[in-house]
Amino acid sequence: MFVPLLVSFYSYIDTSQQVPPNFFETLEIKGIGNDSVFEKMERNGQRVMLLSLKKFENSTDFLITSTYNNELEETVSVEDTLIIKHTNTQEFVSAECGCLTTFRLDEVRHTRHNIGDDAIIFNESVISSIVTNYNEPHIKIYFKNY
Repeated sequence: MFVPLLVSFYSYIDTSQQVPPNFFETLEIKGIGNDSVFEKMERNGQRVMLLSLKKFENSTDFLITSTYNNELEETVSVEDTLIIKHTNTQEFVSAECGCLTTFRLDEVRHTRHNIGDDAIIFNESVISSIVTNYNEPHIKIYFKNY
């Protein structure tokens, strides 16, 4: 068992505004080094995803892709990578359940696969570095042009 990381998505133009639903629908997040694809959802009025950090490693990377039609009606995909360094803690729950893995976020950063205006992530911020529940977002990601 593990506690998932809750990520929310915002505009860098107005950091109090969530990304619009049509952009949120273009997002796909995949774990790098595992086969995970994560589901988008609305929770407590926020557009979020629950992400799985690696329980037996101290770094987890995610490929974030947005696919959309540009002004010429061409399909365009842009990608960035979210890199999360973390410390894992195993807590014994019971003989029946085993251990629960919780996390401390040590570093969060991103890389840009595309140059200039084609990059999608502008910035990210850690809201809560201790991942022991998923009631509130742990990370906010701010996207360019939205």
